[in-house]
Formats: sequence, C-alpha cells, structure tokens
Amino acid sequence: AASAVAHFVKTLGRASSDSALAHGANGLVLAGGIGLRLRNHLTSDAFNIAFENKGRYQDMIRAIPRKLIIHPQPGLLGAATAYLKDYPSD
Repeated sequence: AASAVAHFVKTLGRASSDSALAHGANGLVLAGGIGLRLRNHLTSDAFNIAFENKGRYQDMIRAIPRKLIIHPQPGLLGAATAYLKDYPSD
C-alpha cells in the first residue's frame, strides 16, 4: 500500500506540473478529499521533486507556489464567505 501511495504522489506531482506549464499557471492549489487525506505525502519531498523535475522548464516550475487546501468543507466555507460579503449582518 505504501508503494502505491508513493507512486500516486509522484504521478500527481508530474501531472500537476504538466498542467501548470500547459496553462501558464501562476500558482497551484490542490483541493479535495484525497489531498486532505494524503497531506503528509503531498507536502513531502517526493511530490515536490516530481513536480519540479521538468528539464529546461525546471526554473520556471520551481517559481510556481503550491498550496494544499486542508479545510474539510472548502466549498461550503466559500459559499458562506460570499453570502456574508453580499449580505452582511447588521
């Protein structure tokens, strides 16, 4: 099981950096239940090495900040924040 998780983390790191480069991203935000469950692995060197291993684009990809949303209900939090912004309590 540990080997499968390690492989998944490396694959996610490579795929994330591919997507970031393809879209010209200024940052990467990982969200969702899997990120919350694997946060210790996603903040490890394995993910970062796989993310940054892009040959001639390595310097560009290293400059992209990476964040992991760890709130258990980020969508609900965002909706509540938007509601309070539009309808502040008196």
